[in-house]
Amino acid sequence: MEHRLIHIAEVESTNQKLRELIRSDSLTPPFCLLTDYQTAGRGQRRRSWESEEGSNILASFLAKPVLDMRDLPSLNMAASLAVHSCLAHFGIEGVRIKWPNDLLQQRSKIAGILVENILEGKTIKHSIIGIGLNVNQKYFPRFSACSMRTLSGAEYNREEVLNKLYDDLYYFLSLSPVSLLQKANAVLFGLNQEERFVEEGQEFRAKVLKMNNKGNLVVQTNHGIKELEHHQTKWMI
Repeated sequence: MEHRLIHIAEVESTNQKLRELIRSDSLTPPFCLLTDYQTAGRGQRRRSWESEEGSNILASFLAKPVLDMRDLPSLNMAASLAVHSCLAHFGIEGVRIKWPNDLLQQRSKIAGILVENILEGKTIKHSIIGIGLNVNQKYFPRFSACSMRTLSGAEYNREEVLNKLYDDLYYFLSLSPVSLLQKANAVLFGLNQEERFVEEGQEFRAKVLKMNNKGNLVVQTNHGIKELEHHQTKWMI
């Protein structure tokens, strides 16, 4: 696959910068914006994303918008599976997809995803998939995190990692939502294990069963089966 990308040494946020480029240029997918450093990187719930300059993959990809709003969760699943596949290609095993938007090795974060959509009325005009993947960073003083380097001891060529990630992402984006859901559930973090969650300020424990086609996490609680929505529930790691 031809790699259409632009590299900018420093931006506030790759997702925000790609939004700006979309406004000024007639961009079509596949397309990637890569940076060495984000001054205001963001994750879910407007959390900051911190990354050592020049050590990791900080990229945003332009995706073909889904035609049916019900298929929006498939974008996140495709991105998660792409990261998982990319890591496996470079020998990083044991990584799992933690609902809704992280990838963990054991309980340490190695990657995060932020999907944002640009609407025109009620129609999705553009979809942007932001991916932060820890590649060569060795120290994470503020977070429980890891990188490809801390897991393997080897240093990686970021361009090679990005090229593989690019190819994997657009491959998984070509799959059906049904196929993506099946593949994502096969590598779901915490599957069939009891985990801690917080909802409306209340902590509870529940057994993780699966993700469903709405992008919700289905769990077994003491009171029965429950669907967790990511904007209402926090998974305690």
